[in-house]
Amino acid sequence: MEFLSTITRVIVDHAWDPIKRHFGYLICYKSKIKKLKKEFEVLDHLGRLTRRRVDEAKCVRADVVDSAVYAWLEDVDIMRGVVVVINFEASVNTRFSANHYKLGRKAAKYTKAIVDLINKADKLNPLSHSRPPPSTTDSLLYNGDYRIFDSRKSHEEKILEALKDEAVHLIGLCGMGGVGKTTFVKEIVKQARGHGLFGEVVMVTSPQNRDVRAGRLADRLTTTDNKVLVILDDLWETLDLSKVGIQLPKMAATCKVVITTRNKDICEKMSCEEIVELETLSDDESWSLLKSRAGIFSVESHTLRDLAWDVARECDGLPLALVVLGTALKNKGPEIWKTVLMQLKQSMEVDLLDVSKEIYKPIQVSFDYINDEAAKSCFFRCCLYPEDWDIPNEELMHMMAGGGLLNVNTLDDAQRTVNALLDNLKCRALLLPGSSKGYVRMHDVVRDAAIQKAK
Repeated sequence: MEFLSTITRVIVDHAWDPIKRHFGYLICYKSKIKKLKKEFEVLDHLGRLTRRRVDEAKCVRADVVDSAVYAWLEDVDIMRGVVVVINFEASVNTRFSANHYKLGRKAAKYTKAIVDLINKADKLNPLSHSRPPPSTTDSLLYNGDYRIFDSRKSHEEKILEALKDEAVHLIGLCGMGGVGKTTFVKEIVKQARGHGLFGEVVMVTSPQNRDVRAGRLADRLTTTDNKVLVILDDLWETLDLSKVGIQLPKMAATCKVVITTRNKDICEKMSCEEIVELETLSDDESWSLLKSRAGIFSVESHTLRDLAWDVARECDGLPLALVVLGTALKNKGPEIWKTVLMQLKQSMEVDLLDVSKEIYKPIQVSFDYINDEAAKSCFFRCCLYPEDWDIPNEELMHMMAGGGLLNVNTLDDAQRTVNALLDNLKCRALLLPGSSKGYVRMHDVVRDAAIQKAK
């Protein structure tokens, strides 16, 4: 009998625990909702602190935020919505009913999930890691399908001679936006390396967080034994080189500097010993570039040839416009070319420093020929980053997935989808490869045109 009594007591105890728990959902639902709200207040506070730290990492230190942090913040946002729904359901179910059981059970379930998220917050340190250092020689040697134009050969020779001249320490390359300064200077890098003039090349784009990038540039210059060519790309104002660790002429034996800018005055104010002005392409060069990008190698139709020639002339000799528009019109028929030509001829007001309206129109027209809405969304999200910024593919994935713009089930699927969208945009010349794998960049003129388009 004692044995049976013991067995009975164990069975009752085990049966009573779940009964008591479920009964508690019904009777104590208010206290469970109260506990849910209390725990979420803690989580919400942690979420706000984390967002501030993320903003500081991105905007002040120019770091890359880890994907686990974005995933955690997304979970916090989801939990915020859950708490709002439970509070609402509780407010409209004041009379005793079976709904109170559901509310109590739901509150207990999500309270546990919230506590788990609070505990995960401690594991998110550090939130970020340093962005890739300034572009160095290996990444600079890649310059896509660069073409040498007759009108620019003399400029190449002039800069190369200046790089060989021991009396020249600072060289300025100027020209309007979209004329091809960055692409041109990358070709100079390849040739300088081929001549054995420099052991290392470092490239920094000016609009990126100057204080942070300057510190990393100074570190690189003081920790290498190589002769270094420094390229300061896209300067918008004069720069005291000593603030980025370049002491000229003291460092002349180990370091030379090339700056690129839209404003010739900057070259003069910084006392560049050699200044080269990069001009637009000739009509024949423009036609050749557009033809190669659009795939017009053998034109059976005189109509298409005439239309394409006129489109090339509307690009005003600007390589960026020719490349972007030519890629968008690849394999398109005469009717599309005719429509594009009509759009290009329409007047457009652009009031921006050293930017020709002839470059804006082709770029904006090319947007209309992106058929994939997800690709358009991805492209415009790239515009949220500063000019010439290294944009992490992973961050874009979280933006797209968090905005419900991807029809996928897992983050891995989301990343593969976004990578494919970015490859598509790079093929259209609307995005550029980043300084390292997993990053993309947007030309500053393309970004300005996209923002104009979105207004």
